[in-house]
Amino acid sequence: MGAPTELIPPSLYSIPEIPTTHELGVPWLSEHLRVPLLDIKRVQNAPCWSPEQLALMNRLEVPMTLQERLAEATEVRDDMRRILGWTGPVIHDPAIDNLSEAEWAREQAARCTRKVQGDGPLPTFTGLEVETRRVAQETVLRETQEELRRVQAEIIETARRRSELKGDAAARDQLLEQMRESNRRRIDLDLQEKEAIAVYEDLVYLNAVALLFLP
Repeated sequence: MGAPTELIPPSLYSIPEIPTTHELGVPWLSEHLRVPLLDIKRVQNAPCWSPEQLALMNRLEVPMTLQERLAEATEVRDDMRRILGWTGPVIHDPAIDNLSEAEWAREQAARCTRKVQGDGPLPTFTGLEVETRRVAQETVLRETQEELRRVQAEIIETARRRSELKGDAAARDQLLEQMRESNRRRIDLDLQEKEAIAVYEDLVYLNAVALLFLP
């Protein structure tokens, strides 16, 4: 019997429940933007947290890095607001249309954050598009986290079985190799989780920009 994944702590990166649709997304975002970016950075940079700062953390209810991205979404270039919309128009750009999900999200976010009008190409997304991509990426991230927990549980269970074997060197060696293989898989999944988080945060940022500025 394998070790239940319930015994493995969940990922330190908690995925918030972000509602879909413009109508439901705007109130959710407004609530989370009540915490000023300056306060977020103050908590991040503090060597230790006061009771007031801990209370602030509890109010955020999202990972600190994601909360910062939400706040950054309030400062985007002005000229993008005149051409983008929640449902359209759909704008094609050969330089970005065929990028991987990670590259697409990173480039679209970079295009939003350029401060000067006319500074490089404009973003091309619609609000509905980034919301759909964000929801899909949530699934990727959740599945990666679940698989990581499963592999961690597998390592613990294999170690337990090996500790109970006495005098059977061949069987112990076999279990040791299983543990090594599972640990290699754990390391790979840990990297996949970090990469999935980066893409997810870019897409949440874009989703927030769309909720704030796209009609």
